[in-house]
Amino acid sequence: MGKVYSINIDKFKNNQIIQDLMNNKELFFDLSDEKKYDYETLNSIFILFEYDLVFLKRVYEDIEKNVDEYWIIEFSLRMIKLLEQKNEIVVNIKKYIPNASNSILDTDGELTLFTIKLFLLAKTDEISNKISTFVNLEKNSNYGLGFVVIEDQFYFSEIIMNYFADRFITQIFLKLNIEKFLHESYESYEAFKSVNPDLNLFITEFISLQDIALGGYIKNHPELLQELQCVFNYVEQHWNNYILFERNAILEDLAGEIFDYFSKNKYKYENVETLRNMIYYACYNNGILDEIFIYIYGADKEYLEIIRKMCVEFKESESSIEDTVDYLYFNKIIKESLNKIADCGFRAERKKKNLTV
Repeated sequence: MGKVYSINIDKFKNNQIIQDLMNNKELFFDLSDEKKYDYETLNSIFILFEYDLVFLKRVYEDIEKNVDEYWIIEFSLRMIKLLEQKNEIVVNIKKYIPNASNSILDTDGELTLFTIKLFLLAKTDEISNKISTFVNLEKNSNYGLGFVVIEDQFYFSEIIMNYFADRFITQIFLKLNIEKFLHESYESYEAFKSVNPDLNLFITEFISLQDIALGGYIKNHPELLQELQCVFNYVEQHWNNYILFERNAILEDLAGEIFDYFSKNKYKYENVETLRNMIYYACYNNGILDEIFIYIYGADKEYLEIIRKMCVEFKESESSIEDTVDYLYFNKIIKESLNKIADCGFRAERKKKNLTV
């Protein structure tokens, strides 16, 4: 079902310009600059005509070079949102009508979602560079990432403030790696929740450690945390999968290390099987023969059984193989990997601290 547009026009009844435009929107292009580029006029147009992207595109092209650059950032964000919503509808339509137009703008003009995003990106980079310069010059830790600059320059536009707040939040948590952080800090997700029952409070306080101004803004705009809430929910639902992934990654690295050592040292032996048997025996003694064997030979169960019997015979014969330098090396790196596996869901030193923000 398409979007149903329901707009309360009563709030515009005292605005004669808007009343005239509701009767004939083309009058917008005949307005004086003072009236045409007034924020309240433009804001009303973007609300009243959000269903008419062809018209809004023309308005946007007209104002792009004629309004304050800060306001054009806001209207660029609004155009992007409307265009993305429209394209989403088009994508859904194309499921049933493959020949449907890809975009509302295909038949009218050169302006596209892509070009608006490029323009916005250029403006964003320009502002980000100014923020970096300011923070570096001030050398004041209270400024954190510099969101205070955004508040100072764009306090008049919640749309712009939210846009930059979201960018700052993304910057913070992309560097963190949420899933890895939680697994290194807590024994289980339940342990995390017991220490931090209010997820929004945890995230906000963590953000405040990076940027006090941003943390304060987020407290008043918790809707900006919805995406992060989904990420934390994903971590909770896949907690055990991550531990298994970590374990497999460690074993895969171990198999690679064993293979490299074997490749460099096999020439020391007249029979290369001697060195290979040391690998099997070291794995057997440490209880990971089956898992490592899979990385080296795949799922050859018959061969694995032969190797296992050979290791049992080594054990029963009290072979001196355990005293060789190469065996000791294999045994060492296997134990190191097993220690990592034992620790991979939770790090002992962090556990003692019962880590909180």
